Amino acid sequence: MSKLNVRCRGEKGPVIGTCCISTSPEFFAATMSMGLDFVFIDTEHVAIPRDKLSWMCRAYGSAGVVPIVRVPEPEPYRVCEYVDGGAQGIVAPYVETVDQVLSLVGAVKLRPLKGARLEECLAILKSHNAGKVVGEPQCPAKRPSVTDLLESTLGSELSSYIRTKNKDLMLFINIESVPALDVLPSLIGVPGVDGVFIGPADLSVSLGIPRQWHNEKFHTAVTSIIQQTSSRGLSVGCHYSFDKAIDYQKKWVQEGADMIVHASDVSLYARALGKDLRQFRTSEVGSHKESSISRDSDAKDTEVDV
Repeated sequence: MSKLNVRCRGEKGPVIGTCCISTSPEFFAATMSMGLDFVFIDTEHVAIPRDKLSWMCRAYGSAGVVPIVRVPEPEPYRVCEYVDGGAQGIVAPYVETVDQVLSLVGAVKLRPLKGARLEECLAILKSHNAGKVVGEPQCPAKRPSVTDLLESTLGSELSSYIRTKNKDLMLFINIESVPALDVLPSLIGVPGVDGVFIGPADLSVSLGIPRQWHNEKFHTAVTSIIQQTSSRGLSVGCHYSFDKAIDYQKKWVQEGADMIVHASDVSLYARALGKDLRQFRTSEVGSHKESSISRDSDAKDTEVDV
């Protein structure tokens, strides 16, 4: 179990990370001075070549900062590529079905099994999940691992090999829609799931209140996801980069979140630069010249999904 996994269980409070999408070595150096526990690298919304992504994961991992990568889609073969490239955690976007979760568990927790042997194991895990009482919390210390559940099928030698090979890998599912929220107990009840990342932008759209961050409907949904997930001993955080980010992250930690996924390099850059530009334009120096940059854009909250 990785250092991040241990801390996510509440031993030292929430773990803190940010979204890093710049491939520049300068951003890596700056991030290292911040004391982060993890970085969230988003390849769903950002085009990062596979070789550069692997360098980013290896560099952050070697420096003791856990690289968690959101993959472009919940597709198991793509997930294997990213894990092989050095990702220590996987976030799968827009997950809504148990079968999707099972395929992801196979890619992250049962590598390198493939084909009919893997399908046999996933069928066993699915029957185990279906046989549980939906909504019944389970203490992490009492929750059997994937390889524990499959040892009689895999045999002790193969089971031990898979357990050792994947022991530090984490699987998070993105909960970002009403259909996912409706079946959340079944999704997080699949053995091998380590936690949930809440996707606020897509969730607000699915709720019919796009980007209405202060709407009670949005907060009710987020609180429900946090409480249902944390009550089962799983990790949960919301990647939130928008208005009142600090206040809301504190609120969610109080409700049970143990991961703070704060902002992103691009959103922080845009806000800081926008603030400086507004100061120039409202000063005596800046008031004599028209800028080619739209003043309307300065006044808006920076809307970047990452």
